[in-house]
Amino acid sequence: PDNLVNTLHVDADDDVWLAFSSGGVGRIDARRQAVRPLDEGSGALADAQVWAMAHTADGALWFGAFGGGLFRRDRSGAITHYEEVPVGGGARSEHAIALATAPDGTLWIGTRSELWRRGPDGRFAPSPWSAALAGVRVHGVRPDGRGGRWIHTQRGLYFADASGLRRFRHPAAAEGDYQQMLVDRQGGLWFGD
Repeated sequence: PDNLVNTLHVDADDDVWLAFSSGGVGRIDARRQAVRPLDEGSGALADAQVWAMAHTADGALWFGAFGGGLFRRDRSGAITHYEEVPVGGGARSEHAIALATAPDGTLWIGTRSELWRRGPDGRFAPSPWSAALAGVRVHGVRPDGRGGRWIHTQRGLYFADASGLRRFRHPAAAEGDYQQMLVDRQGGLWFGD
């Protein structure tokens, strides 16, 4: 692994995962004060350009890769590779560039052209806002802690909840002006480049 990191993620066990820009992922081993690359049995994940990580309530860790699809690592360490993620009209995308989870176990998947979800039952389906977000690159999805989610796209920032999808206008959230978005515990938004 190299010293350039695409993204970081803290899983349900408080382990810190890193995705390296040269490809592959690793985990910080706090006892040994070292980064341990994930290679054994990881197959294509060892070289994948991971851009997003999330964990679901079942303890699985998900990795979204640019050009590599979607990977699921279960608690035993077994890895399932979804080479392509479904997108609208029966098409498929090999780019899973944004991931987020909901309390019910739904995994939200942002692709280069749409927002999808994988339900707790394991089925992939378009988001309820697919028509409004069709053809739009989804850079990030973040839950707000109250049942809604912020969606960061190439066209700016949106907020979605049971009442629908709304575009959020704010100077810090202008189109393409930021690379990262976080929601803090109080519901505040943070943007970074």
